Amino acid sequence: MSTANSTVFLPPTIQFQEIPIGQFFEFRGRRYKKLALSMAEDEDHYGNIFQAQTEVLPDSTPRNCPSTPPARPPASSHNTQPTA
Repeated sequence: MSTANSTVFLPPTIQFQEIPIGQFFEFRGRRYKKLALSMAEDEDHYGNIFQAQTEVLPDSTPRNCPSTPPARPPASSHNTQPTA
């Protein structure tokens, strides 16, 4: 009887306190955005409190967050309409 050694790859986790504010991360299969030192928001805009030592997965896939509006071009400082 032979036994196959199967290696399970587990991605490296980091502590919640190591994530910069504004960065995305994953926890228990959901994606969150860190809003403050101990607060994050999930994709449904529900706020959640995290302890600093909570192990989370850093977001390795850059995705567009539906809650983040697209950046607007800077407003022009000069008047583009002719004066009469």
